[in-house]
Amino acid sequence: VAIGDGWVEPTLQNAAFPEYAFSMGLISEELRLALDVQTRDCAKVIASGNYTAAFYGPCYYHMLNPILKAAGGVSPYDIRKFGDESDDIASEALQRYLDDDRVRDALHLPRVAVSGKWGQGAGSMLVEQGLVSDLNAPTSLPLWPSLLAK
Repeated sequence: VAIGDGWVEPTLQNAAFPEYAFSMGLISEELRLALDVQTRDCAKVIASGNYTAAFYGPCYYHMLNPILKAAGGVSPYDIRKFGDESDDIASEALQRYLDDDRVRDALHLPRVAVSGKWGQGAGSMLVEQGLVSDLNAPTSLPLWPSLLAK
């Protein structure tokens, strides 16, 4: 089970947003250059270890939303689709999982149902708020040397 966006090295992954979007023809060179500057600000906040500030500041949605807007509302989950056409993230299985009291307890969240499509209900905001402090933390990168040595 994966929670979040599978960050390994968020500094590099945030920096990849503008280059990928430009290479796919979703954004202009001007926007790519502006977002490249923002990636440096994002990297500084992540390096400071304040991952909540990184999320609400220059990283993630602040990188992603201008790309989605410039691309005419393309889905962030599948650039072949627009808006809410990408139902895979709104699956009933994910809703049931996040509504499970054991999962809510593990995330230190109130036992409140998602009460709607994933990402649209009141409960989903609680999950995001519970995970936001970890969102830009490099999670598995420190493990790679020991794993590769075996």
